[in-house]
Amino acid sequence: MSRGALVIYADRTKAANPTGMIVFQYNPETVTRTIQQQGTDYDWQRNAGDTEHTTLPLESLTLSIELDLADQLEWSVDSAIKYGLHPSLNALELLVYPSSEALRNELELERGGKAAVAPGAIPMVILVWGQNRVLPVRLTSLSITEEAFDPTLNPIRANVELSLRSLTVRELRDAGSPWKQLVVDQVTQKERLAVYDSNSDAALAAQRIATTAQPPGGQN
Repeated sequence: MSRGALVIYADRTKAANPTGMIVFQYNPETVTRTIQQQGTDYDWQRNAGDTEHTTLPLESLTLSIELDLADQLEWSVDSAIKYGLHPSLNALELLVYPSSEALRNELELERGGKAAVAPGAIPMVILVWGQNRVLPVRLTSLSITEEAFDPTLNPIRANVELSLRSLTVRELRDAGSPWKQLVVDQVTQKERLAVYDSNSDAALAAQRIATTAQPPGGQN
C-alpha cells in the first residue's frame, strides 16, 4: 500500500536531491480540501493578458497523522528508545522554520550594519498523496497532541493535525526552475484526470439533452 509523504528540499537550487522525506506512518483516514478562487471577476477581467497577475485558486488541505513509537522500534531501536518521537515531531516542526544557517547569516549581516535583512527561506515541500496528487505546499500550522510518554517523558504516541496550502504562482516563480513549471503541471494533471469523468451519468445526460435540443435537420 502506498503511503503519503512530504518531500523536503531545503536547498531549492538542487531539485534532484531532496534533503528529507517524511513518510506518513499511517495514512490519514480523511483529507479535507478547500479550493478558493483568488480575486474577483473584475480582477480577472482587469488583468486579462497580464502574465504578472496570472493566478491559480488557493487550495487548503487539513489532515491528521498518527505517530506511534511501537512501530518505529522495528527499524530504529536505538534512537527510538533514546529520543521517543522527538525526531519525527521535530522533522515536521522544522517545515515552518528557516534553517539555523540562514538565521546565523542574518545575525552576521545585522552585526555588519545592514539595515534590512531578508527573512530566511523555509524549505520547498511537496505533498505526495499517490501518483495522482503531487502538490507543492506550505505548512501553515500544525497542532500536536502528545498522548503517551515513556519514563523519561519522551512522547511515544502522538496525533498531528497538519494545515497546508498550495503555493501561489508568484511563490513558485520566485523559487525559479524547475519549481515554476509546477504552475502548469498542477493544472495539466487535473485536466488529464478530468477527462475520465466525461463518461459519467451527468455527462451522458447532458449529451442527450443537447441532441434533443437540435431542431429537425440539425438547423439552428
